[in-house]
Amino acid sequence: MPKYALLDDLYRVVEIRECEEHEVSKTKLLPDGGPRLRPLTLEERPKVGQYEALSNRYQVDKDVVTLKWDVYQPDRALYVQDVKTEARRRIVAVFPEWKQMNMTARAVELLTIQPLSGADLAEYEALQSAWAWIKRVRATSNTLEGLEVFPANVADDSLWPEYEGN
Repeated sequence: MPKYALLDDLYRVVEIRECEEHEVSKTKLLPDGGPRLRPLTLEERPKVGQYEALSNRYQVDKDVVTLKWDVYQPDRALYVQDVKTEARRRIVAVFPEWKQMNMTARAVELLTIQPLSGADLAEYEALQSAWAWIKRVRATSNTLEGLEVFPANVADDSLWPEYEGN
């Protein structure tokens, strides 16, 4: 059964009714010349991401009322914090904090050895490679934090650099 929106004198929707077209009075008109009871059309409800919210509103036209949807991003601070948390989670999953401290200490130690042996040089390059990946994760975090339109899921692997080390 079709849906109709009943309007008050200020064109506000006060009730939604289901009725057949022949039951709708064509004589109860508002100042715009349109009927008080107007057909209701519904916009398709959009899909929203994790940080988006929906609100709806009625758009009243002379012959029809349309339920419209507005998507908005209510909380940038929450989104930014989630991005930072995800970046940290990814870094710590590969390099726990104790390991990062040991890597830093070892890199400083290797800088004091001259000349570096082949094994020491390989170890230093591995440490630099690990640090380069951590910087890529941080740069990705910075990029994601600055987006105007938030991705649906900040934990999506396709958004982040993959660690290719051991």
